Amino acid sequence: ALRPARPPAVPSAGLDPPDDATFDAHPEARVVTTAARPHVISNVNAAWLELCAAGSKHECVGRTLKLIQGDLTDKHRVEDLLDHVAHHRAADALLVNYRLTGEPFLNYLRVFPIYRDRNPEAPPTHYLGILKDIINDGAVATLGGATTAAVAARPA
Repeated sequence: ALRPARPPAVPSAGLDPPDDATFDAHPEARVVTTAARPHVISNVNAAWLELCAAGSKHECVGRTLKLIQGDLTDKHRVEDLLDHVAHHRAADALLVNYRLTGEPFLNYLRVFPIYRDRNPEAPPTHYLGILKDIINDGAVATLGGATTAAVAARPA
């Protein structure tokens, strides 16, 4: 089940969309999408490019996050996340996503609305996604379940 996520420190959250040096240099993998479906990628930072094995921003910008989804991505969990987004709520989820090389990773994803002029009374203009590979980052010692076992068993 999804739960509300705690907002991150986003110095550039008032920009439309965040594209300053602080965003790009942030050590957490970050992606910004448009607020409306299909949630087109408008920016990614260097950490996101590295995590998702993308060669450049130009490879990703203008595409949707289906770019990093695959057979083991839980479609129901993605729909739950999209429901939170449709209601302008922050949320988090544990998903299997894929690097552009096809290698799966276990992603702890947090999603936050970005408002023009930081006005939460207005509809969000974009969403900020923060991704974390929880197995390779050492954040989780053991996980249960077939999906996580399949990711954990992948060759190094």
